[in-house]
Amino acid sequence: MALLCLTAIIPQARPPPCNPATERCKPATAGQMTMLISSFALMSIGNGGLSCSIAFGADQVNKKDNPNNQRALETFFSWYYASTAFSVIIALTVIVYIQDHFGWKVGFGVPAALMFMSTFFFFLASPLYVKNKIQGSLITGLAQVIVVAYKNRKLPLPPRNSAEMYHHRKDSDLVVPTDKLRLTTLIIIMFCLFTE
Repeated sequence: MALLCLTAIIPQARPPPCNPATERCKPATAGQMTMLISSFALMSIGNGGLSCSIAFGADQVNKKDNPNNQRALETFFSWYYASTAFSVIIALTVIVYIQDHFGWKVGFGVPAALMFMSTFFFFLASPLYVKNKIQGSLITGLAQVIVVAYKNRKLPLPPRNSAEMYHHRKDSDLVVPTDKLRLTTLIIIMFCLFTE
């Protein structure tokens, strides 16, 4: 976010404005594009860590000896998703309003400052967090999955109406999706992709 904010603050970090008289625009230099794309890449990597936040938050409220543990986890997940939806609403309204009315410098500066504050408070409270010990290696697990997938690449798939084809609870009836359901799902996915 700080790097993206710098592209708005430093005039040399972006191409000059287009000349309205000649309607010609100067393209971005390699350095300008590198700075912009680097900021997007770093934000993407950082955003990848957000998927861990829900599990990390659940670890904070998950107390096995608490008789209301299930209720505490349900409350946590409800508040997590509600706050996530509220943040998206703020990002799509307030931040866009700031960008439109106060410029890109402030529009990128406010999220960068908020991100800095949240990171600062996260590390400030770090000694108070429940931290589960790592079990095994991520790289080892990934390598095992790749090796098993390679070994099993020529195994035939089970028939569509077999119990092994679909996940279902033990001792429950197997309900195989119909072709009509598959078609409906495909239409919904295509509609969502083309309406964005």
